[in-house]
Amino acid sequence: MDSIQDAEDESPRGQRFQCPHPNCKKSFTRREHLSRHKLNHWPKEIYRCNFIYPEDGTPCGRTFVRRDLLLRHEKRHRKSNGRLHSIGGDPESTDAVTPIVREPDNSPIKQTDHIVLNTGDRPSWQIQPQSLDQFVSWIFDNDASQVSDDFPKPEVSNQPDATNVSIKNAVSGSAPPAITVPAQQGRQQQMEDIYSFDFLSSDPLASLVQELSAPATLEQPPKIAAEVEGFSDTALSKRHSITDVQRGNVRDNIQSQKNKIDDLRDQVAVDESPVSPKQSMSTMMSPGFLDRTPSFFNSDPLSKYHLSLENMDAMLNMIPGLKVTPTHQLEKCIRCYWLNFHPQYPILHLPSFDIDRQPVILLLAMIMTGASYLGSQLRRDVSDTIGVPLRWIIFSHEDFQPPSETYIIQSLLLLECYEKTSTSRYLHERSYLHHGTTIQLLRRTPSLGGHPLRFKTERCLEADDGEDVYRQWIEFEVLKRTAFYAFYIDTTHAVVFGYTNLFINCDQVQLALPCSDEIWESFELSYSRLLAHGFGQPPTRFLDALKALLQTSVQHLQDAQNSNDTSTQPAILMPSKFGEKILLAGLISIMFQFQQQAGGGGVFTVLKKDTLPIAWQEIVGFAIDYWYCHILSGCTNPRNSIISTPLLGSDVSLQLLRTDDHITCKIPAYHMAQITMRIFQYDYYIYAGAPWRMNVKAGQEEYELVSRRICQFSKDPMVGGVTLIYAYQFLFEMFDGGRSLNYDVNFDYCITRPNTVALTTLLIWSYNFCLYGPESNAWNSDSFVKENYVPKESAKDYLTRMSSFLHNGPSSKCSQYREQIKAKALLLPHIPNTHHLCGLLIYMRDLYAKSYWELGREFSKLFDNCLERSMGRQKVICNNMYEV
Repeated sequence: MDSIQDAEDESPRGQRFQCPHPNCKKSFTRREHLSRHKLNHWPKEIYRCNFIYPEDGTPCGRTFVRRDLLLRHEKRHRKSNGRLHSIGGDPESTDAVTPIVREPDNSPIKQTDHIVLNTGDRPSWQIQPQSLDQFVSWIFDNDASQVSDDFPKPEVSNQPDATNVSIKNAVSGSAPPAITVPAQQGRQQQMEDIYSFDFLSSDPLASLVQELSAPATLEQPPKIAAEVEGFSDTALSKRHSITDVQRGNVRDNIQSQKNKIDDLRDQVAVDESPVSPKQSMSTMMSPGFLDRTPSFFNSDPLSKYHLSLENMDAMLNMIPGLKVTPTHQLEKCIRCYWLNFHPQYPILHLPSFDIDRQPVILLLAMIMTGASYLGSQLRRDVSDTIGVPLRWIIFSHEDFQPPSETYIIQSLLLLECYEKTSTSRYLHERSYLHHGTTIQLLRRTPSLGGHPLRFKTERCLEADDGEDVYRQWIEFEVLKRTAFYAFYIDTTHAVVFGYTNLFINCDQVQLALPCSDEIWESFELSYSRLLAHGFGQPPTRFLDALKALLQTSVQHLQDAQNSNDTSTQPAILMPSKFGEKILLAGLISIMFQFQQQAGGGGVFTVLKKDTLPIAWQEIVGFAIDYWYCHILSGCTNPRNSIISTPLLGSDVSLQLLRTDDHITCKIPAYHMAQITMRIFQYDYYIYAGAPWRMNVKAGQEEYELVSRRICQFSKDPMVGGVTLIYAYQFLFEMFDGGRSLNYDVNFDYCITRPNTVALTTLLIWSYNFCLYGPESNAWNSDSFVKENYVPKESAKDYLTRMSSFLHNGPSSKCSQYREQIKAKALLLPHIPNTHHLCGLLIYMRDLYAKSYWELGREFSKLFDNCLERSMGRQKVICNNMYEV
């Protein structure tokens, strides 16, 4: 009770204006909010929508207290691709508007609120999900007439047919035809799912550049950037009263949530108010306006990491355990975030970032992430000190209540990555349990035009307020990038950590790809610069780029099968490195969808022009390799992870990402995707001796079943052999073909690499042990001493020898690259002594024994178990694996 009372005492924000209605207890921070709210109680006129749903004849019946809201609502009907029709004739006709005149009374009008629940929409549980076959048909079917109405269709336009658009067009200037929202989203879900909003492509800055670039035309009325209906009083009144329960030092946010909902509803009312007919933005500004650097951009390096006394006090108030950590150490962690995390996943906007204006929760998440790259001591003293309580601090914060603030979602994603990859097993499992919560918060973010509670319209701004366009664009792009990052970790972590249940399927993601790195990182956003980076053209949607990538891959695959070398190699010019990674996430998502359908079997049967059906594994696998060869140009390429951050200087002790690193793999998910397509982690994890996985114990019967699958897998060179080539290739990249064994799992900026190194090593051991048995039978000797055993090959010698046979770098042609992989897979059984793995196992055991990550130390125990089995021990299970 005390904690809740404290929250209530701190919640007032100055004078509040009380609603005068006798049965209403609401109050507001602004007088105009109250004026709008009064219309709910005393409307002068009520307007009813006369549209009907043709599927079942149900009338919409929505009512509004303002005419402009009704007209906007009808406009949404007309945008629904003919699914809705008007009773009153022409949808544009105002005859369809039926005013209902009534005398004011003193009773609240719950059903006629201008912010009402979408009662005309079907419940979400009645919306049939889009089938995988429909999605595949949309991607590959060249005949639009054969496409079902239930999956995305290209809109009628003068653009080229999407099936004939090269990937160069898909990822550079001209976009393939935009697609509509799939049926699985439905009308109801469009209101609450950030991934499926069809208006999210309304980039404020791009829209302005396009308007400035267009020839003079008749003046158009201001365009609404986001038309949002909110919540009804009826729905809110059904909330049950909640008994306050004391929760120690974690403060409850119940009262703040109630205030937030009230403010949300009335903020919508204010933002939906009519806009006076003034000049449009473009008539008040010339292109020269965009040549000025926004005043809130700050090039001072200190503004990115220097912690003020106020920030320190706020952080220590949330995390008292940080009192023993000097301020300069915390600043070092923030710099480490900018130098190592930001170049890989730029979800924050560096030019406008001002540390004194950032929420404390976000700063704590950044410090935690930066410290996790700097070794065991800082993980223990800083990252764990923040990470353990941070989730509960976020959950109890008022901004966590949906619709959540963007920084809350960003902080949860940063926290999830740390929990999963860098600390204890308890936090690792906690990250997975709460991953779905973060995705749901993101789905319920109602607008991509900025702050989730500010439903902005393109109001006529005064000339000196033109910088608001930049602010809206930054908020727009930040939230979009945050959504994409959530999608990326949802898919890539699934292949790296062995999860099989995705929360986001690629066909649900209707967002446009992120803007170019040059624009996102630039302090100069001139008109000509924006035009040069595509801001004067329609944005490229993620699904359009993914579709073009798959179609191009299939064409090259067919040409390779037909010995036809006529396919051109398009120049791939992705606008951003982040966008390149997102395309890989899309391919992984498709892979999981096919694996889950019919146990991973089946073929594509929707390729109408094929002479022979092609297995889905061949198509998706080829597409992933095509992405690797022609978009990424190899995963060791440093440009895939490096974004210049000159503001923060070059500190060798902090900058783990280096521009001269052309050796190590930067994208482990690529290798793991090709491996997971052919074998599940569970099989070789249990085969190596793990006593259980995912809290499911593996008995003798389960082990024997897994052993049969491993042996069947290993004996097929086009399955097991090809998979091993991808695994070996990853280890060659990590250890420079055996020439460098200086890897340290505690100082790795790529958080998925430690797990991938361990898993690929276990897979290589399982394959070779199954086919060839142990390296030696010395274990059964009476005089055997484990510590005195000398491996037949050291880790360095083994990797060097295997690399001389199997190393395979990226090729200028994907078909050649894959043929080389298959040739090396056929060569693999003829390489002598591939089971001489004791030296490699000893190296891996000792490497992971020093890991701060508990799962790393578990891997060390498992490697030791494999080592003893390679020495001839008969016992299979590693009973002490989880005793770390």
